[in-house]
Amino acid sequence: MLTRQMEPIKLPPELNVKSFRGKGDGYALIDLRYFPVSIMVWKNDASEDLMHNYYAWRKKASKVAHDHGTVHMVIKDISEWGVPKPTVRKVIGEYAAQDKEHIGFAWRFLIVSNAIMRGAITAIVWLKGEDSMYSFTKSIQASIRDAKRMYAERELEFPNGLDENTYQFPTTLDGKK
Repeated sequence: MLTRQMEPIKLPPELNVKSFRGKGDGYALIDLRYFPVSIMVWKNDASEDLMHNYYAWRKKASKVAHDHGTVHMVIKDISEWGVPKPTVRKVIGEYAAQDKEHIGFAWRFLIVSNAIMRGAITAIVWLKGEDSMYSFTKSIQASIRDAKRMYAERELEFPNGLDENTYQFPTTLDGKK
């Protein structure tokens, strides 16, 4: 499969973030070097406001991808996330139900090592009652490979330099992922 390459899109400063936070200890780190593919690592327990912050950003970032004639795909490693509280699951379900309304958003790849967490996600999707725009994968590298295939199937260019064999999630200032 021949994959056409594009230069990554530069997001406007207000969308060019390195993390999302909310109340509590939950947060997400984000690598935007290859946008419109966003690669995220989620840590600790999510809160409702963390979800609101993320989905507000995603809606705007997806629109930027659309305005550049492409789609936005998100790779989310949630292996280090706690199982979301029912109120957080409700918020996620409400936003996930709007996936198809977010102009430019195409897909999310979820990396989940915890069977209980997979069950919680499956329940969220089941409750919203429609096809979802997500799939489970085993790793960031597998997600990159699947994203590359999906861009090619849509006859869209894939971000130059994003390679499943060489990708490394950047470290933060404290030296941790």
